[in-house]
Amino acid sequence: MIQTSGGLDPRGAVWRRWEPHIHTPGTAMEDRFGSTSMEQYLDAVEAADPGVESLGITDYLLTRRYEEVLAAKDAGRLPNVGLLFCNIEIRLGIETKAGKPVNMHLLVSPDDPEHVQQINRFLSKLTFTFAKDTYCCTPDDLRRLGYAHDASIQDDEAALRAGVNQFKVNFDQLRALYDGTEWAQNNVLIAVAGSSNDGTAGLQDETASFAATRKEIEAFAQIIFTATPKNIEFWRGAGVLSVEDLDKKYGGPKPCLHGSDAHSLAKVAQPDQDRRCWIKGSATFEALRQACLEPRTRVHIGPTPPETDTPYSIVSVATPTLPWLTKHPQPINEGMVAIIGARGSGKTALADLIAHAGDSPHPIEGEQSFLIRARPYLGSATVRAAWSDGAESDRRLDQAPSDYAEVHYLTQQFVDRLCSSVAESDELLDEIKRVVFQAHPPESRLGADSFNALVQLRSSETQLAVQSLNQRLDRLSQDLLAERNWYMRRAGITKDLQKIKEELSKVDAARKQLIKPGGKERAEYYSRLTTVISTRETTIQGLTRKRQAFTKLQIEAERYKTQVFPQAVSDMQRAHGEALLTKEEWAKLLPSFADDPTTMLTAKQDEQSALIKVATDQASATPTIAMTVEELGACSLEALRAEQKNVGEQIGTDQKNAQRLQQLAKLQATHEARRTQLEEDQARAEQSPARLEGILAERAKLYERFFELITEQCNILADLYAPLDAKLQGASNSANKLRLKVVRSVDVDKWAHDIEALLDLRKNGEFRGRGALAEIAKEDLLPAWQTGTAAEAATAMEAFRNRYNQALLDQSSVDREAAEYEQWIVDLARRQYSTDHIHVHYSIEYEGVSITQLSPGTRGIVLLLLYLALDVEDARPLIVDQPEENLDPQSVYTELVALFRDARQRRQVIIVTHNANLVVNADVDQVIVASCTKHGGGQPPEFTYISGGLEDSAIRERVCKILEGGENAFKERARRLRVALNR
Repeated sequence: MIQTSGGLDPRGAVWRRWEPHIHTPGTAMEDRFGSTSMEQYLDAVEAADPGVESLGITDYLLTRRYEEVLAAKDAGRLPNVGLLFCNIEIRLGIETKAGKPVNMHLLVSPDDPEHVQQINRFLSKLTFTFAKDTYCCTPDDLRRLGYAHDASIQDDEAALRAGVNQFKVNFDQLRALYDGTEWAQNNVLIAVAGSSNDGTAGLQDETASFAATRKEIEAFAQIIFTATPKNIEFWRGAGVLSVEDLDKKYGGPKPCLHGSDAHSLAKVAQPDQDRRCWIKGSATFEALRQACLEPRTRVHIGPTPPETDTPYSIVSVATPTLPWLTKHPQPINEGMVAIIGARGSGKTALADLIAHAGDSPHPIEGEQSFLIRARPYLGSATVRAAWSDGAESDRRLDQAPSDYAEVHYLTQQFVDRLCSSVAESDELLDEIKRVVFQAHPPESRLGADSFNALVQLRSSETQLAVQSLNQRLDRLSQDLLAERNWYMRRAGITKDLQKIKEELSKVDAARKQLIKPGGKERAEYYSRLTTVISTRETTIQGLTRKRQAFTKLQIEAERYKTQVFPQAVSDMQRAHGEALLTKEEWAKLLPSFADDPTTMLTAKQDEQSALIKVATDQASATPTIAMTVEELGACSLEALRAEQKNVGEQIGTDQKNAQRLQQLAKLQATHEARRTQLEEDQARAEQSPARLEGILAERAKLYERFFELITEQCNILADLYAPLDAKLQGASNSANKLRLKVVRSVDVDKWAHDIEALLDLRKNGEFRGRGALAEIAKEDLLPAWQTGTAAEAATAMEAFRNRYNQALLDQSSVDREAAEYEQWIVDLARRQYSTDHIHVHYSIEYEGVSITQLSPGTRGIVLLLLYLALDVEDARPLIVDQPEENLDPQSVYTELVALFRDARQRRQVIIVTHNANLVVNADVDQVIVASCTKHGGGQPPEFTYISGGLEDSAIRERVCKILEGGENAFKERARRLRVALNR
């Protein structure tokens, strides 16, 4: 159910036109109304466009014209004027440089039924001395003064006007009287003209002799009557003096009011240059007091009221079919709204309804949600919302949200979750990313629809480089294993080579024993044949392997041509979008060999085949005993083998020895081939130390390059948040305490855990027991990983490897003789040099302290800073449930109040709160007071909502009653700004 409070506007503070300074026919001075009747005057006021809702009837030192208009209003005139008040114009005994007395005004609240008698009693205590006589500011004494001043005056009206003209108020007497009169302090606001004609600006002279007097007058006044933009800027604290300066010198900023100052019918409600006066609030005198408290946000001079910067807002919600909830539309102010009430009164229920009307996902999430708890009573009911653009929307209360919410709802559970975490949660970082993304103008977003997509676009080259680097590091791990194996085989190869040489000697000796006596010449011939045959066979084997390598290379080249190169282009199309280039343009990116490899490699194969044929056939010479090794080389392999067999039979003692000799020849050939291979392996193994050093150096260089890429990623992210950082640097509120920094996030435990999975942690050693590796890494590696340069990170890793490599090998979980050991070595190298435990992201710091080290309360401030001060591109209505939770009262006052005051200038802000400071000092535009009646018996409770502005005494009374410290908050704010507030 919706109720209003005392007949005032339930929308709370809205802009209304005021005429705080307007004279009437019969005004005591400068009456140029001529024959205008009061009826004609009232007709003119009623016809004013835009309409006047608050009217300050002005006369010099007298209340009679105000009383006349008041009687007319009581009789039914001025029906649209909600506030009629008395404006007593007085003139000080101080002249401006234009020769005019400085004008001041006493604006009198009509709330006291005896306010006319009271203000006249106050005026009567002001005195003026003339011709050794003292005159009081009463009609009788003013007439007496008029007669005394001009003896030619014949009637009382003329004498009254003359007395009014002559009566000048002593400023010190006025100030003392006001400061000593409680009724006046509670019911009268002091205003002074700010013009150079009859105002304080006219007190300037070349010697500044009236500077102190001017300052005293302006400090005493609570309101300045001026419409000059420069003066308005000054008194708002946006000119040469700041708000703090105004506090020190003048008691704070002051509202600047302006009226038509009509002394003729043509001027009624027609101020010069259409400088109309607008005050945000109800048409009550209390709204004027609120304007004194909040001159920067509640007063405006101009043809029309200020337009809100918010593109749209919710102006009412209702649940038409649920009479126990909000059957009738609950008005919602377009500025800042506070929903207050006792526990269980329905505050969050209303917030949930508003948020659900705006398609927010949060009202239907979590057990604390009103919509979840009340589901048995809701059925198919809908919530109806009216929007500021005139649109209406209906949403079922059990309807799931769409992808885009039209409001941003921070539930208490959501805020608690983000504030109570001991680390920067993904959810909080996601919110930071969203705000950073929104800070970028659309033209700089590269077509991305999210922060992650923008990062992907901006850092795609770096990411590809990291991917390639990781692949290269992985290949180096394989190469390292292979080279390490060569290194480990060196001694074995040397030993095997020595052994095969010994075997060759044994074969030679055995062959000699089989030779018949006197067969030395033929034996030497046999040796030459064996040597030539062995060399020839080794050559043919080498040529055959080479031909096979060319064949394999040709197959690989064909695979690259038909599969790898096209796949590379396909990958680029997927990464960048096929539509980026035409089919013909993509074809131009197809990699190709510098020349046709098939022709070259076929020729290479043919060349090897020809060489094999030459090595096999050679010339057609017939081997003879007289031939040298070189000459035997010209014979075919077939002829050499036949001659070897023949000579072997000739030098053998019998057939058995001949066969043995032939076997020894074959064995010698095999041993020769083995010796050749071992000599090649020995040469290769001898290169392994240098190759190992080269691979390790390359790996260290690649590791260093990875951290160079990390730096590039940091620079990219820093560039992305630069627009938001600029806003932070220029912020005037607590937002300038906030900094977003790009940091390297290092998960040491993950890195250590991955390596520990390969170790036997039970073995004695450096890494015995889970966690030992992580502790060492935190000391030796973490500083370089987190903040070191690329070179420092690489150096730290190499120092770690040099120091602990053997310790890691000693604690292998795989036996060194096992087949899996080689793969274990590869896995160890991969995990040691892996980089997937290092990430670049934003970190939040508040006053130089990382958010991970802040208390939940301060994290709450940071979170609200995010939404209120930084998320300037999001103009959707913002709903916050109990933003003060976990914050101390001082933090609420010093931090949140300013944030909410600034945020309401660009978006509708709705808060559910128990904190009086957020309501009073943030100067909310509307207070909605929730209450609940429980019926029991399975019936839903009945919720009631009363709403209005802070200028509404009934609303203020409820604020004081419901919110802890509410009355003190009102009194402290009023005391600080020297404005009395009615209860």
